Amino acid sequence: MGSKLYFEILEIAPTKDEKVIKKAYRKLALKYHPDKNQTEEAHVKFIRISEAYENLLAALDYANKSPEERKEYTKNQSTRAKKPQKTAQEIYEERLREAKRRYEEMKRKEAEENEAYYQTISSGVNWKVFRAIMIGCILFAGLFILDSLILPSRWEKSEITGENRVINYGGISYRRIVPIRLETDEKLWVKPSFSSSATNYKTVYIERTWFFHDIKKVWTWDSGKWFYSVADFTVTGTFPLVPIFLFIPFLTYIIKGRTLTYSLLFNISFYMFGIMLIALLIQNDRWAHLLTLGFM
Repeated sequence: MGSKLYFEILEIAPTKDEKVIKKAYRKLALKYHPDKNQTEEAHVKFIRISEAYENLLAALDYANKSPEERKEYTKNQSTRAKKPQKTAQEIYEERLREAKRRYEEMKRKEAEENEAYYQTISSGVNWKVFRAIMIGCILFAGLFILDSLILPSRWEKSEITGENRVINYGGISYRRIVPIRLETDEKLWVKPSFSSSATNYKTVYIERTWFFHDIKKVWTWDSGKWFYSVADFTVTGTFPLVPIFLFIPFLTYIIKGRTLTYSLLFNISFYMFGIMLIALLIQNDRWAHLLTLGFM
């Protein structure tokens, strides 16, 4: 039986990727396993996919051998003792037993691999790094909440040095937003109506958070009224999205277990949130405000 037919039995295109072959075998073996499907046709199908799986893995293993290893393998195959002749029923039953054994062996190896993987993401250095990231995220989330809802605001006066109402985008806080630039060289995204009023008056008053000095709102005076706009695309302008997002590592810590959800959230927390914490520290010099408790 050619390898092309083996791939057809596993219902996949020819490939040298062992993971693809194993995935196809696992799917079909589960469907046609005698414990799941008692029909004679299913038993025959189960035997065929098991043998196709084993032969393809053997072919991949042979292809990876050195010329000397291939020669020794061929020699061993040719000198194997011949088995006594058996009846068709005995051969069928033996093939079925072997197919079941092969399936159980595959499940055992997968269970061992999954357990080993779980241990790597739930103990040792990886777990210590994850906990450090989680604590950092909780700290930042708490400070952002404190800064936005409880601590008083800081106020400063500034001038608009540039604006462009031709360039506009969809924002998070507002449907449409445009850029303005302050004399502090800060670029803010605000609603178009505010940009129009602020450009006429030129002077704006910036409301900042107490601890991190993030811009909460920008105020201006026009036609006898006060107008304001939140600074879109910022932590405070999109509050409480960022603090909520930062609690994902803590949620991962709570649901810790041998599940796909935990594995997915752990990897997201481990790789993405570590980078996110560094970005939050660097942005707006938050590392300095953190060291000086907001007094710098």
